[in-house]
Amino acid sequence: MKHSMRKQIFKNLFSNYFVSFLQMVLGVILVPFLIGKIGKQAFGVIVLAESTIAFFDLAMISIRIALSRHVTFSLGEKKYEEFEKYLSSGLGILFLVAVVVFTGGSVMSYFFDRIFTIPPQFAGQSRFLFFIITIAITATIPNVVYWSVLYSKQRFDLINGSLSTGIILRAVSIFVLFSILPAQYVSLVTYGFVYLAMKLTQNLMVYYFHFRVMPDISMRVRNFCWKHARDILSFGAHSSIARISGLLYNNVSQILINVFLGAGFNAVYAVSLKFPSLLRNLFLQGTFTLTPTFTDLAAKKDRERFESLFYTYSKIITIVTAPVCLVLIFMSHTIINLWVGRDFAMAGYLLQIQVFPLMFSFPTSVFGCIINAYARVKVPSYVTFCLGVLSVVLSLLFLKVFKWGLFSFALSAALSNILYTIVFFPWYSTRISGLHLKRFWQESLLRPIGWAMAVFCVIFGLIYHIQSGFQLSWMLAAFLSGACLIYMYGAFHLLLVDKEKDFVNELLFKKIRVMWEKAGKEWEQEK
Repeated sequence: MKHSMRKQIFKNLFSNYFVSFLQMVLGVILVPFLIGKIGKQAFGVIVLAESTIAFFDLAMISIRIALSRHVTFSLGEKKYEEFEKYLSSGLGILFLVAVVVFTGGSVMSYFFDRIFTIPPQFAGQSRFLFFIITIAITATIPNVVYWSVLYSKQRFDLINGSLSTGIILRAVSIFVLFSILPAQYVSLVTYGFVYLAMKLTQNLMVYYFHFRVMPDISMRVRNFCWKHARDILSFGAHSSIARISGLLYNNVSQILINVFLGAGFNAVYAVSLKFPSLLRNLFLQGTFTLTPTFTDLAAKKDRERFESLFYTYSKIITIVTAPVCLVLIFMSHTIINLWVGRDFAMAGYLLQIQVFPLMFSFPTSVFGCIINAYARVKVPSYVTFCLGVLSVVLSLLFLKVFKWGLFSFALSAALSNILYTIVFFPWYSTRISGLHLKRFWQESLLRPIGWAMAVFCVIFGLIYHIQSGFQLSWMLAAFLSGACLIYMYGAFHLLLVDKEKDFVNELLFKKIRVMWEKAGKEWEQEK
């Protein structure tokens, strides 16, 4: 793998993990703060509004995925005229999508409290909240074309810099405003304006950065090309089907929970989803940054580096994520109680169900990069849509027939996710790419997960045996620290081959050593 490409991959991964970690930390802090300031019911309304707006956001995300894939492939083949035509065509489509989203969102905001089960005291605020969020999403849509420019140049470091700034602005604004404003202004409307400020900041930064990366680029709506527009819409349509399945798992569930159980249960379910969602942002979005790299290698037909990147990354991501998932499963109740209190005790059980499929979702997420690189999204889209529908049907069956309450939604989503990530995703992706399914299962999935379970199940078994209940103590910290050291040492020496060990050494130790030596030289010069 060329040094410049490897360096950019490192920058993309580190920046993506940084923004995801930042989002995770601030999210963990913000949730109990918001619940304490506005109450459980109002927090449930925010969750409902953001889940609903995701349906309007669907068209934008689908066009973004399609446009980004086509411009990256054109740039990889050095077809610069085609590259600009795709951008110009995408800009025209996005303006039309923005008009549709604004119109639909405005109408829904007017009837929001009549469509959903909203506590009477929040009826007016919920309408304003949804309208402000609609404006924020509408302003984001045309900016996707500039996001695609950064994507095509594999500059996720700049994209993530924009996201980080907006996330920090949102967190600081909420903490400051909700702490100093009079009680009557600590409301859903104030939250909506903070959300709008975050989105505008992120988009302005992306717009600025695209000029830095490609200052001479030319994109105009008058250069709209129907052929390229059809390519974008065709790819985007299949991508939207896959996105709908994701909405069926989470967003439709939130709507159904609101209809059958009420806004308070929306808050409980949202709390149980917070850590799984943060982990998805941390690791799945990190994997997503490799999509333009895989697309570029596929365009250049560089098979050796393509396979090397796939097997190395899929194995390392499994080694990193498997123990994280196991710790969350074993410590779910302790985490929830310390985080938001015993009123949300049910969220601890839901968290265990939702985390289990992630042990398989993270290692197989790299297949998503391959499917996009080869533009073979049609079949996966229909499969994910069918599984999403299955998830909704199962949740209603469990809810109405078996009376399992919130567990109905967690179990149905987990079953559908397992079917997709374990059965379909690996089989289809290896079939279209020529990668070896058996090698992936053995080296990247079963051996790392087996090693993680062997170490951490023994450790937690000892902890349960030694002390009654699950209390955070020096003993727990000591056992977990020892387990992590044993696990990482064994994973490095037992699971990685020489090339993969070199990759890890360069990724971690060499970078740290270079930074340390540089800091030492600067200190000597100052001295």
